[in-house]
Amino acid sequence: MVRYRDLFLQRQQHMLSHYLYASGHDAGLLRALRYMLDAPGKLIRAMFLYAVGESMGLSINQLHHPAIALEWLHLFSLVHDDLPAMDDDIWRRGQRSCHAAFDESTAILVGDALHAMVYECLTDPISPISYRHQCQMVQWFARVSGPQGLMLGDKVMRVVFSRVGPQYTFNNYLSINSCGTYEYGETEDFVINFTSCNTFVIDF
Repeated sequence: MVRYRDLFLQRQQHMLSHYLYASGHDAGLLRALRYMLDAPGKLIRAMFLYAVGESMGLSINQLHHPAIALEWLHLFSLVHDDLPAMDDDIWRRGQRSCHAAFDESTAILVGDALHAMVYECLTDPISPISYRHQCQMVQWFARVSGPQGLMLGDKVMRVVFSRVGPQYTFNNYLSINSCGTYEYGETEDFVINFTSCNTFVIDF
């Protein structure tokens, strides 16, 4: 796992030098982006992706772009989750969260920038992944980060915790967010049907 982490950090630095230091970037936004990207995260998603990918016979070079895109997507969600209108957290990864270290508008832009960078990374022309598979990855990332994925999950958690109360633990939430379809609704104006086991196979 340490090898995967080192490989990830090296390749991420290479990509950032290409994506962020070309031209036309605002210095303040760039500082805030680097502040979040350089924070000491666990990178567990990327390391699992490397490990699973290699076990399936894929090369490290084929895995760099999806691994980095996955971590950037996760970081985008953290930056926006920490905002005052969401969780209002002032600490993230052992340092002040983005809006606390800079300001709220900068944090919103940092999250937006990271989300855009995900798709720039996935469709990088220097990637060894074919264009057809790049399109499949873009579709999968859009699906899991959109209204049927990350956004829906975040909304459900907020509504459930606000209506059921603090006694509704995370373990309880996991039990209802298992494979299958679950319907939640206390009033007619809020009923959610969702299937939590969405999978999308990319055949390399």
